[in-house]
Amino acid sequence: TTVSTSVNLNWSVGTTIGGRLVIINNTTSTTILTQDTDGASILSGSVVLSFGYSYTISGRWTSGSGNTIRYRVCDTDNSTELFYTPVDISSTNTTVDHTFSLPLTPSSNNISVTLRSGGSIVPPCV
Repeated sequence: TTVSTSVNLNWSVGTTIGGRLVIINNTTSTTILTQDTDGASILSGSVVLSFGYSYTISGRWTSGSGNTIRYRVCDTDNSTELFYTPVDISSTNTTVDHTFSLPLTPSSNNISVTLRSGGSIVPPCV
């Protein structure tokens, strides 16, 4: 049996302007992703996270009036919700972080994070 040494993190941000998704490798103090919602299309991609490292996923408010941002982190191999923003991210509460270390479980090789702004509904884990 081959044991994976990395996890794929698939990310997606919505179309409404005002939100930012940031992924930081805490162990190396490196920002590995900064992606703003752009108002035109859903943006997505993938980054590779390494076992034995600590990471922070950060949802941030960047602009807007009455705009709120939320995000959800899912273990897609096990259909498990790992984190859902406990409060709205807004002009008065500008950042909500989720910090974790890998490995989560031996069977977690794929994680997803979905960020939506403008009060849009964040899809559930499936």
